[in-house]
Amino acid sequence: MGGAPPPKEVGIRLIAAAASVSIATVSRVMNGHPSVSAEMRERVQATIASLSYRPNIVARSLRTRQSGSFGVIVPNISNEHFTDIVRAIQDAAELQGFTTLILNTDNSLEREEAAIRSLIARQVDGIALVSADPATSAALREAIALAIPVVAMDRRIEEPGIDQITINTRQGTREAVLHMAAQGRRRIAFIAGPQHLWTAAEKRAGYREGLKMAGLPYDAALVFPGDYSFASGERQATEMLDAADRAGLPPPDALIAANNLMAFGAMRTLLREEIAIPRDLAFFGLDDTIWTQVVKPGISVVRLLTRRIANGRRTGAGERIVLQTSLVLRESTEAEPARPPLAAARRKARQKTVS
Repeated sequence: MGGAPPPKEVGIRLIAAAASVSIATVSRVMNGHPSVSAEMRERVQATIASLSYRPNIVARSLRTRQSGSFGVIVPNISNEHFTDIVRAIQDAAELQGFTTLILNTDNSLEREEAAIRSLIARQVDGIALVSADPATSAALREAIALAIPVVAMDRRIEEPGIDQITINTRQGTREAVLHMAAQGRRRIAFIAGPQHLWTAAEKRAGYREGLKMAGLPYDAALVFPGDYSFASGERQATEMLDAADRAGLPPPDALIAANNLMAFGAMRTLLREEIAIPRDLAFFGLDDTIWTQVVKPGISVVRLLTRRIANGRRTGAGERIVLQTSLVLRESTEAEPARPPLAAARRKARQKTVS
């Protein structure tokens, strides 16, 4: 019987012919090889998209002994900071024909180890990890021993076989302090993250460096320990205001929160207390960072993983990429400090509540 011929299966040869490039070039683009120019990469990817190419994962897995999947492990998927990271990796991985498996640990090292072992059992081709602990776990050592490429993100893991992508959080915090000092703020409080985490330690160091460069004294009473959660931001902002009242000291005229969830929690306290931002208190959150510009970090992670895969998963010294920060200035930091000080505004708010 007649009828239309079956549609031609889209494969690497057809893509190469349509893009007028070699099969080797298409293969390098699909595998994220760094030798391909940006112009050539865009050309091949546009051809792939126009042909509606879908890789045959089963066939590739049998041929290459690869699963065509990456594992992404984050401590809190509900945190927009990590949601952006996951989305960036997923978008970049799809362009290379990889599926992403996303696991959440709730900052639990036990859940992190279970997640790593689950990904090992599924024979993933690589793991992107935001670790709950800087120490190398037994499960992570197992993945490294199996030559599974691992990229540590956002937090340092001192292990020679792991690639690292981090943000210069010390610089970002230092610049935030200097900006507030330049606006005339003199008592700059800080809601810090868990000290055992690399990012939190770097931000705390940047805070102290910023004060020193601005000619301001470091006051431990202005540093409040948070745990990167919304609740701790709300709680520590309340403690910041109450501590000033108890001590009869001038209250802070500026506040920096070390991550976005704590910033949101602190903002809730400040709004509840009817603190005028930025008139009474300038406010700065540290996670409106380069991670929100999702393309570059995602591509960097996937490129590192695919490069390791293309090189036969050989172990060795890991590569380190440090992403730079930039200040994003909004209305919460710009006004001159209020006179009289913040304590008067708080008392006025309380009197209004009582009456």
